[in-house]
Amino acid sequence: MLFVKEGKALIKTKLNEKEVFYNPRGKFTRSLGVIVVAAEGEVKGRELVVADALAATGIRGIRYFLESGKVKKLFLNDISRTAYYIIQENLKLNKISGESAIVTRLDANSFLSSHFKEKDKFDLVDVDPYGSPAPYIDNSVSAVKEGGILAITATDLAPLCGIYPWPAFRKYWALPLRGEFCHEIAARILINLVVQSCGRKERVPEPILTCRSEHYIRVYVRIKKGKRNFPYEKIGFIYRCEKCLEVYVRSIKEAFMNKCPICGSNLLTSGPLWIGDLHSVSFLDKLNRVKDLVEEDRAKVDKFLFFFKKELKMPPYYYDVSKACGLLKKSMPSIQRIINALISMGFKATRTHFNPVGIKTTAPYKEFLEVIKLSTKA
Repeated sequence: MLFVKEGKALIKTKLNEKEVFYNPRGKFTRSLGVIVVAAEGEVKGRELVVADALAATGIRGIRYFLESGKVKKLFLNDISRTAYYIIQENLKLNKISGESAIVTRLDANSFLSSHFKEKDKFDLVDVDPYGSPAPYIDNSVSAVKEGGILAITATDLAPLCGIYPWPAFRKYWALPLRGEFCHEIAARILINLVVQSCGRKERVPEPILTCRSEHYIRVYVRIKKGKRNFPYEKIGFIYRCEKCLEVYVRSIKEAFMNKCPICGSNLLTSGPLWIGDLHSVSFLDKLNRVKDLVEEDRAKVDKFLFFFKKELKMPPYYYDVSKACGLLKKSMPSIQRIINALISMGFKATRTHFNPVGIKTTAPYKEFLEVIKLSTKA
């Protein structure tokens, strides 16, 4: 692969027979990032200073510049010598001048730490590593301007989803939970890693957008100064009964649970993690107003924005209809039929972007199973 066309950007991926990593499966996250930058420009009422600390080909930042219309200055950094020169070539290809973009060749943490002074900080810091972002979190938080955004990607989903729980604990200081809603657990653990860093630096985090797609989890967190409004009550644990499969959520301020209140069996525990909302309703409204800026993945952007809105004020987990049907040895009914039945019983229920056959609901798991039984009888 030599040239790639993505969105409004045309980039090289190879220089002198040496290739720089380009992931076509990340195209959607870059499209979503474009409208995040555009929406943040609307929030701030001005153009932004944006940094990509692990830029590779520079495709992400270049698309932000070309498509959002809200980037004043772009900083692209990568420690790779080949990437450094390819980024420069790609900026020329896309007619982005040296006055608008600065390219550096530093270790990501060295790059971020060189921007700790208030005048040098960024409106948006983007960190999209191969694997865990844990090594970069502290310096990323410190490089964000007051009220700016930290955008973080995690691709190490095997640990975060509980296949390798102890490596996850080592990197994220939280225990994951393997099972049907493991991807949402992964996102909430990632958010809490940012929350922990903010707490150490007397900063207050607010998740404004969370996305799971393909092989990655992506979170956008607004970072503000302060400590009085630190969200203690939005940090907690999620428990699942090994026997009856009921799910419980408790804030870190509440008593720790050991046994299931319903059947007395042992509980599987995940956390500490973020148990608050994954998105900001006001920021979602801004995203909907600027979504026409991207042509790439437009249908998927629309679908995800719709689901993001539905996920607000819902429990921090979901039930997998396919797994429940397997447990009951029933064929799978219509997802919407189950949702309608749950709502008619007085529960909240909606689909989720985390899983095409997932349902977020306030119904206990026992009631959820009963609804599936009734839905498969007709």
